Amino acid sequence: MPFAFSTLGCPDRTLQEVLELATSRGVDGLELRAAPDAVVHIGLDDQQRTAVREQCAAAGVQVLALASYLRVCELGDDEAFARDASDHLRLASDLGASYLRVFPGPGGAGAEGDERAVLRLTEIAPLAHQLGVRIGLETHDSHPRGADIAAILWALDERLPEHGVEVIWDALHPWRAGEDPVDTLQAVAPWLGYVQIKDADAGPDGALRAVGRGDLPLDRIAAELPHRGSLWWSLEWEKVWHPELAELPEALDDALDWYRRAVLPG
Repeated sequence: MPFAFSTLGCPDRTLQEVLELATSRGVDGLELRAAPDAVVHIGLDDQQRTAVREQCAAAGVQVLALASYLRVCELGDDEAFARDASDHLRLASDLGASYLRVFPGPGGAGAEGDERAVLRLTEIAPLAHQLGVRIGLETHDSHPRGADIAAILWALDERLPEHGVEVIWDALHPWRAGEDPVDTLQAVAPWLGYVQIKDADAGPDGALRAVGRGDLPLDRIAAELPHRGSLWWSLEWEKVWHPELAELPEALDDALDWYRRAVLPG
């Protein structure tokens, strides 16, 4: 089944332990967090990259995405961004990842941030295409709503029609920003790559909850996607940032219960 989870939820597990958890639950994919303290990062040498790819392949688990912290809208040195993005794209390719996840960044709101994102994505999209990696821009930060992300991608369509950039719909952020899921889907539909799920209480600072136990209208989100059963869904359990949360296996069981009920019948 096209379901994944992020290693953000299990910071203390080795790759082998992560893969064993995935296979024990019948999960087909992983979002591998790319950071110096994570199991993968751009400092891995060729032998280490090959070992990761071979471990995942042997377990029958797809690397859905390399989850980077690149910020396409944020102020900063464009050349340094391009170098960092190239390093992450090559790592994603070496690991066999389908996507490289990128963020808008918290300081990139407005037309200036949109233009910066378009310029940067135009710069790195050809390398992504060459390497066979799709760039996934997540609904987050300064651009939490589908409408915010769509403004970037409509402009990118005009600048570079064959850019191949897609949207990762983090279900929580558009909803917290006041955008109805129907409106989010309508905004991102032309570029939708996959959906990240989590759950939370209502309100801008509502506590994170197990999937299906908060107020996020996940059932409505699933119902609005006519091909939901063939679309990738990924649990992003934020254990790194919220150590008080339950352990990932418990959270994964809750998410899979919801997925089998709300998504697979479609």
